Amino acid sequence: RLAAEQGYQLLHIWEDDWQYRQNVVIKTLAHKLGRTRYLDRVIPGINQVDTETHYARTLHAQTIHHTRAHQFLETHHIQGAVAATCHFGLVTDDDQLVAVLSIRSPRQNARMKRKKGQWEIQRYATAGNVPGGFTKLLRFAERERADDITSWVTFAARDISQGGLYKKAGFTQDKILLTDYKYVGSKTGWKRVPKENFQKKTFRNRDDLIYHEGWTERQAAKANKLYRIYDAGKVRWIKEV
Repeated sequence: RLAAEQGYQLLHIWEDDWQYRQNVVIKTLAHKLGRTRYLDRVIPGINQVDTETHYARTLHAQTIHHTRAHQFLETHHIQGAVAATCHFGLVTDDDQLVAVLSIRSPRQNARMKRKKGQWEIQRYATAGNVPGGFTKLLRFAERERADDITSWVTFAARDISQGGLYKKAGFTQDKILLTDYKYVGSKTGWKRVPKENFQKKTFRNRDDLIYHEGWTERQAAKANKLYRIYDAGKVRWIKEV
């Protein structure tokens, strides 16, 4: 927040991302700096599509299989793949996938209740630079799900994003959410995992975890040397269709 007030975007690079997904981190930084065309200088053997610019008007929008979307997001999105209801992509004339949009219906949202018709944007990622890609896929999704979608909701993780993509697409900043935590420790392989992975019932039911009846989640986590690591919060963005 203090950095933003001074006109800077402060990016947080997590140790596990740098250790296990370094190329994705480098691609993310290149996108932020507008230097994707130089990626082949720092990532040997990179697919040339990651260094090129593809204008949305020259690409074809289509629904894509979740397996193809999963592979793309793991390679190009800093937060990796995610479960979603639908995946849409932009492809070149030779079927090269260069952008993916993943969305989730309110019925399939396990984290919180959504009003009818409010779909959540789970992920958007590109290979290389794709001007106009997000708005083209958004319009395509709205046409494909015209009977279902009445509004959009999405979240920008403040440790890596200011939500500028959403603002340009006509979204309105709705709320700034407080910091949240994940767990990390030897039980997670020293990778951050969602806090939902270690609820009280998890400690109670797993034989490899220490648990005494009456413990809180925090007490059980401490006994198992699982440590909370906090992010920088999120910004919620919304848009009526």
